[in-house]
Amino acid sequence: MTQRFTSEQVGRALERAADMESATSPAELGRTLYSLAEVEEIARESGIALDNLHRAIRELDRPRAGFVELFLGGPTSHRSEIEFEARLLEPEQEQVVRRIRKSLGQVGELSTLGNTITWVSRQGSVPIEIVIENDPDRASLAVQLRFEGLIGGLFGGIGGGLGGGASSLWVFAAKALVGSTPLAVGLGLALSFTTALGLARFIYARKVRGHVRRVEALLDELSRPDSK
Repeated sequence: MTQRFTSEQVGRALERAADMESATSPAELGRTLYSLAEVEEIARESGIALDNLHRAIRELDRPRAGFVELFLGGPTSHRSEIEFEARLLEPEQEQVVRRIRKSLGQVGELSTLGNTITWVSRQGSVPIEIVIENDPDRASLAVQLRFEGLIGGLFGGIGGGLGGGASSLWVFAAKALVGSTPLAVGLGLALSFTTALGLARFIYARKVRGHVRRVEALLDELSRPDSK
């Protein structure tokens, strides 16, 4: 089934893509549904790069950040998907898998079940799963990143190291300021936790952005007409 978009989604996607181009947002569009080809034509007429348009479209259905994501400074997982206008033949499937391996620089396990091809890499702290669904008249490719390992290693390590080991220094500094030992202990622990959390959130957000950018660059490459 050809991917379709509502007028609101078209406006949001074009506005987001235009922001990437540092251009003005598009006017409101009056139609109900647009095909991907029609949206691409609108983007071309507006001078918007298709790579930015495709990336903006992938952001449309991404859930808004909840409390956990806001606390961590980034999402706990990331999923992106692209569609191909035609079924991928076996040589094209093999070429796509080779490009994935080369782009990500990771070794993964490849499995095939019916019309579904799955490539999974568990190297490092961020597992990557790529699923190619081959239908009779189209194909889709979805990438799933999970950051649980990164969360545990980063927040646990920094929280236990800086938060625990440096707390005595913060308590000593707080005692010099306020004098009262109970108040100094509470203030020192609070400052220690806040510092550790702030540092962990900064590093986590930066690492997540790096992983997401790498995946988005791969999908931008694969979504080009001459990529298969």
